Amino acid sequence: MDPFVHIRSRIRNDAGKIRKRGSDYLVYALLDSVVDSYLVVIGQLQGEILEFEEEVLHDARPELLLKLQTLQRTVLQLRQVVQPMRDMVAKLCRIDDPLINESKKKYFEDVLDHMNAVSANTDHFRELLTSILELHVSMMNIKMNQVVQLLTVFAAIFLPLTFVAGIYGMNFRHMPELEHQYGYFIILLLMAGLAVSMVLFFQRRKWL
Repeated sequence: MDPFVHIRSRIRNDAGKIRKRGSDYLVYALLDSVVDSYLVVIGQLQGEILEFEEEVLHDARPELLLKLQTLQRTVLQLRQVVQPMRDMVAKLCRIDDPLINESKKKYFEDVLDHMNAVSANTDHFRELLTSILELHVSMMNIKMNQVVQLLTVFAAIFLPLTFVAGIYGMNFRHMPELEHQYGYFIILLLMAGLAVSMVLFFQRRKWL
């Protein structure tokens, strides 16, 4: 966006006092417009970061890392622009030059306050994005632990069933259960009972 549109309009139309207050006031007006545009960007970034944080809390997934990296790069670019400009405005507040009227320095001090606020926001955003990254990693670890826990529960349920099937799959000649009329159905009921018992046990322990 072009932050100088309204300034050019005021100069062309001779609106306000910008054409009557000298070049130092024009410099202030230009700097103030740039800082105002930074404040708009800060507001947009804050909204995007808060929405991103909510997205991570509700559905952390690997694809969000790309969006996180984009936000971090944007904040870094803004910081790289803001820091030199803040130093320049601070120098204008201290400089002793006839081109800058002493009475106008209060305007530059006001711009410097806004620049400090923008700089503080960029630092805050960097810390917030680092915290969101740690939150994302924690949420992904929780999801992975839940999957591992679920697979472990299934493995534990099928372990005794595999044991029973293994015993009766050895095919020894002298296994009386193999010749029982209802042996097959009894073993199936035993295996089903074991599976149900394991499921109830895990539910009681709140592992399922």
